[in-house]
Amino acid sequence: MNPAFVQAIADLNTATVDMLSNVTVMLAGAMVDALFAKAFYGSNIGDSGIVSSQSVLTLQTLDVPAPIVDWFNSFTEPFNPIDLLVTVNDGNYKIVAHEPNGTGLSRLILEAA
Repeated sequence: MNPAFVQAIADLNTATVDMLSNVTVMLAGAMVDALFAKAFYGSNIGDSGIVSSQSVLTLQTLDVPAPIVDWFNSFTEPFNPIDLLVTVNDGNYKIVAHEPNGTGLSRLILEAA
């Protein structure tokens, strides 16, 4: 891959997170800037509706601490479990998935703790 292109993507990711980040959170002992979104989905099905919400932190993949990456890559509990809890805007969440997009950004999927 062209090194100039790789650098351009890295610069774009940095600028995007710097400009749009709306939270700074502690992840595995490291302070990280991220974009927090709590999407709400609703639909009307028959007489009863179905609702769902999904909280997500988006950040640069290089800012996801190694213990979190390792936890989700191993698919087994490591010898020394890590703290997968994070507080965002006075809400407590558990990180349930790490989804890197392959271009330098990652989503951490959250569930209310």
